[in-house]
Amino acid sequence: MLSHVEIIGAGGWPLTEEWQEGPEAYKGTMVKGFPNLFLVTGPNTQASGSLIGVIEAQTKYITKCLDEAVRQERPVIEVTPQAQATFNSGLEKMMERSVYIAGGCHSWYRLGGTGRVVTKWPGSLADFETELEGVVLDDFTFSKASGRSLTMVSG
Repeated sequence: MLSHVEIIGAGGWPLTEEWQEGPEAYKGTMVKGFPNLFLVTGPNTQASGSLIGVIEAQTKYITKCLDEAVRQERPVIEVTPQAQATFNSGLEKMMERSVYIAGGCHSWYRLGGTGRVVTKWPGSLADFETELEGVVLDDFTFSKASGRSLTMVSG
């Protein structure tokens, strides 16, 4: 995931280092330590059904997050490490009951073929949409910009 783009977090480390043990995100959309980085079709977002539905659910969710940042006049939004850990712990419990790990299958959607599932969502598209319906404000920190300006550089 994102192997051709270097993304540096607030602490100065790259996303590839954060994901050294495998990709993990909060609701497949945000990563702790990477403020204002929003992913579409990130880790554990491939639900059973149309990918278009996943993209729509995520873009609606991202819009809600950004609307809240604007409302608070704090344009920097970051998921808390605790929220990401809690979400992924729950995700792993849901995954235990899923077909994706039944029978110890070896597959492309598992780390190393037999590790944790990193691409699939363990429920239906409707379940994923429900997960992204509301923004839990306690799961985020909102802050003012530091004054440091960054630009994207090609090549």
